Amino acid sequence: MTMKKYFTFKLLLGSFLTFGWAIQAQSQNFVCGSTEAQQELYQKHPELQQQQADFDAYVRDYINQNYNKTNRNQIIIPVVFHVIHDYGVENISDAQIIDQINILNRDYNKLNADTALALPEFKPIIANVGIEFRLAQIDPNGNCTNGIDRIASPYTYLGNDQAKLNPWDRRKYLNIWTVKKMRDGVAGYAYKPISVSGANFPIDGIIILHDYIGSIGTGNPSGSSRALTHEIGHWLNLSHVWGDNNSPGGACGDDGIQDTPVTKGYTTCPAPTACSICDPNIRENYQNYMDYSYCEVMFTEGQKQAMLAALSSDVSFRNNLWTPENLAATGVLSPTVCSPKADFFAVNTMVCNGTTVNFKDNSTNATPTSWSWSFPGGTPSTSTVQNPSVKYDTPGIYPVTLTVTNAQGTSTTTKDNYMIISPNWSDYNASYSESFEDQTASDKWIKINASNNLKQWSRTADVGYTGSSSMLLSGYYQAHGDVDELISPSYDLRYMTNMTMSFKYIGASKATNYSDMRDSLTVYISTDCGKSWGAVKLTIKRANLIKAGYSDSFFKPSASDNWTTATLNLSSTYAQPNVRFRFRYFSGQLTNNFYIDDFNISGVLSISDMEADGNSINVYPNPFDSETYVTINTVTENQKVTVNLLDLTGRTVVNIFEGTQVANEAKYKLERNNIAAGIYLIKAEVGQRQVFKKVIIE
Repeated sequence: MTMKKYFTFKLLLGSFLTFGWAIQAQSQNFVCGSTEAQQELYQKHPELQQQQADFDAYVRDYINQNYNKTNRNQIIIPVVFHVIHDYGVENISDAQIIDQINILNRDYNKLNADTALALPEFKPIIANVGIEFRLAQIDPNGNCTNGIDRIASPYTYLGNDQAKLNPWDRRKYLNIWTVKKMRDGVAGYAYKPISVSGANFPIDGIIILHDYIGSIGTGNPSGSSRALTHEIGHWLNLSHVWGDNNSPGGACGDDGIQDTPVTKGYTTCPAPTACSICDPNIRENYQNYMDYSYCEVMFTEGQKQAMLAALSSDVSFRNNLWTPENLAATGVLSPTVCSPKADFFAVNTMVCNGTTVNFKDNSTNATPTSWSWSFPGGTPSTSTVQNPSVKYDTPGIYPVTLTVTNAQGTSTTTKDNYMIISPNWSDYNASYSESFEDQTASDKWIKINASNNLKQWSRTADVGYTGSSSMLLSGYYQAHGDVDELISPSYDLRYMTNMTMSFKYIGASKATNYSDMRDSLTVYISTDCGKSWGAVKLTIKRANLIKAGYSDSFFKPSASDNWTTATLNLSSTYAQPNVRFRFRYFSGQLTNNFYIDDFNISGVLSISDMEADGNSINVYPNPFDSETYVTINTVTENQKVTVNLLDLTGRTVVNIFEGTQVANEAKYKLERNNIAAGIYLIKAEVGQRQVFKKVIIE
């Protein structure tokens, strides 16, 4: 094989922010965002281009002086995995992360058996890079750790630099963040050392999808399990073998490394006879970890020296990571067992009363040997099993506490207001209107603040479309990617047809143009007390959501502003006794305040369906002209009874009775007074039951 005899290191006009390995399983297609990210970075920091060129010159000199030399010593790099999760499959196991560490150490030390598959001319230059990755054993505060930092956050759906939560000191650790989703459909990215040598230090590291980690659990034993091998190459200043772009299969290009031939790059594994595209006399190194071919097995000797050059430089403190002092400070030379940190989750945190809930231990830092649970309001109220099941019979909002222990110590955590147990009966019936003027009625709306910060839904009494009140999401200086939910009371819609749900809304943004308005509002519907929500029923985003446009100050609308009505038609699927609506707001990067008012459910009452439930009510005379009597034969002693006359839209016309009755005295008089002739409904609420009866006024 003819090697390049000199360096043709190009000025890096490719990506400093190198996205990679956005591979879709089976199709093996890449979806990369490097070009856009590169331009964004250069626009913010144009000085990086010259700094990178200077660093490249240093790397060239280093390779010239050290090519074919072995390492002085094995290089050990302390690693921390930040698992950003929402208690779903993305909350990958310790075993999956350890499996990924093992894959890295095989790949970077030429211990992977599949080097035997390399083309013959490349076998002599397959590099033993000599880097070993170890999970940290001491955290930045000097505490015992297993090197896995689990963080429950909606940012797992964001997948960009803002999802890089709780970065550990990059002078001491390689930070790796795993998430559920990545922006723009990519699977992961890493910054080169120069890009994070200044004020960008908090984002130094690698962020990657959870299912591109390891070969077990959510990982995949095929090429995606080596995605992190690829991304660490970028973190150590390597480019793609075809150059600094994310367009494999395009124009032939060069990575500036001496012993990697010019190549066009591959997105599938070619036949050995079909890889001499750029030069018919030279086969291309499609089996390189910095390609996208899905059959990568190697780094070259030149790439090895380029990575060692980065690790020998003080740029972004790469040279401090593997010093004896740092290895001792991070504990990687003396692995230990830590005490556990208590954590847990429920499979469902919002259910109907009478439901059994399954709880899962999610303790971190070490494996507990004993568990002690407390479940106020539940049966059993305590448990010592790892993953208990608990039944909640009484409606209410309850905390849950878990204490975990091993030989090294004990940890306790309590999650207040964690279990929301809704009654099987509804809060309201048929048509309903809420303008949030009444504090008591507004308190029936459930506010969920996933990030547990000060930016959340609340009732405001000085802004409204109708009246002076509304629901406010205080988004002024809200964090990008924050998720806040507002859940309605429950409604009995069994007896309605032609149903619609509508609401007024208005919001503003600190963005100066609509393309930068990344906020969105989604609406879901539940028919089982919030246990499940199904698919999104309504989505409003960007300019359609931010109707007030730009506002750099704390946005506060008036009734005359550009409030918009959103309407959702409800199919007969939702003619059920316990229907709730969930509003989920996703904050953009330049969010301001957002308001909802005038929530309405409207439709037509179906009398024929109600009559089936009306055999517990007797109305006589019926029809009537001046007065009639309502008799309820299901009242027992000391039950609460409410009796109303409704029109066919569900609106209350007359409150006939409301109070506590004793047995055998459940008879109520209705006088016509000024009620117009027509068809009406008597609705009686007896304890937790609701019954209806048609009545005609002549």
